[in-house]
Amino acid sequence: MINGYLIIFLSSVVLLGGCGNVESEFIDALNDDIESRRICMSNARINVKKWRDDDGYYLSERDLFDVKGDVNALPMLIEKGYVSDISVAMSERMSGYKLTEKGNRYFIWDEPICIGERTVTEILEYTVPAEEGGATFSNVKYAYSVDLNELGFDLDIDQKLLDNMIYGRLKGEGITNFVKTNKGWRLSLGKW
Repeated sequence: MINGYLIIFLSSVVLLGGCGNVESEFIDALNDDIESRRICMSNARINVKKWRDDDGYYLSERDLFDVKGDVNALPMLIEKGYVSDISVAMSERMSGYKLTEKGNRYFIWDEPICIGERTVTEILEYTVPAEEGGATFSNVKYAYSVDLNELGFDLDIDQKLLDNMIYGRLKGEGITNFVKTNKGWRLSLGKW
């Protein structure tokens, strides 16, 4: 009888251990997807300009309003060291402010402004893996934390703006599909 209990106990440990491994594979796959983890301001694509023969890059005065909605972010960007406080005529109708070394890290030509990233912290639930069309799939619901980068903190991003940047997801949770491959579980659509 003791051997029977021992077999049941060991079987439970193996099953539970297997679940933990699957969950850690899901977490690792999600956290390895750097591009999807980034939190960016979708409407704000700053046109960083290279002006004349100078090796510096500039934000146009017009672009400074796109950094945080309708608010002119210039005073904060100068105070926090992202741009210089010297205005330069970029054209007859537009002036700009030279990006500092710090500003060059966050304001990149025709790229969205990224203010942080998500990190998956827990797998909340997942479906029993099922086969379809010769492949095995699982639907995974997970929780994540949001970590603002230096620019995100400096812009004083409020929760409402942050919620709008995480498209179609409840704050702190997401759902995605995984497919089983010969190298482990992978995101089936390549995004989370």
